[in-house]
Amino acid sequence: MTAREYIDKNLQPLHADASVEEAIAYLVENKLSETFIFSEEKDLLLLKLAEVISEDESNLAKLFASPFHLKLSGDMHWSQLLTFYSTLNVEVLPVYDQNFYFAGLISKANLVACIADFKSLEEPGAMLQLECDPYFYAASEVIRIAEMYNVRVVALFTHLNTQTQKLSITLKLNIQETKGISSTYERFGYDVTNVFMNKDMEGDVYTDRYESLLRVLDL
Repeated sequence: MTAREYIDKNLQPLHADASVEEAIAYLVENKLSETFIFSEEKDLLLLKLAEVISEDESNLAKLFASPFHLKLSGDMHWSQLLTFYSTLNVEVLPVYDQNFYFAGLISKANLVACIADFKSLEEPGAMLQLECDPYFYAASEVIRIAEMYNVRVVALFTHLNTQTQKLSITLKLNIQETKGISSTYERFGYDVTNVFMNKDMEGDVYTDRYESLLRVLDL
């Protein structure tokens, strides 16, 4: 599942003229330790509760915010976000579309709540994301197609995209190479929307990503 599927519609950056009082109220209401503010240039500024909690509430909140230049793609796999939460020591992150326009905010709490059952990611193997109409989906068929290649489905998760009304199916497989099985799913009428491979799991990027995920799920 891609990061954009976990955008929280209830979270929005504060406007540029938001006061410290408004910022604190927003952070407390949403149980956040930081959020973002749109600057006049429509860039994002990172605002931490600790930086404004003792300030004059009539001041502009943006005076205590810092620039945030990182533009995370909404097309990345959700597990990549966990590394950024840990590295940047934040609980909420902004993601952008393919044209680098702001797409929305994703809180770590909301993401972890959605993926709490992904313990099976501890096993090495590729992840395959399929898409189809909800009425077309049959778990038994999805698993049977994998078994045609002597592939074991380690885990299977579904998620309804409320915008497209398409069903997203994420498979964790016990193989690394998915080209053949991906083509077969396409022939059976499933759209293969993403393939995430961790290869030999020796690369620092993948190791850090999976270790971050497992640390979060063990909390």
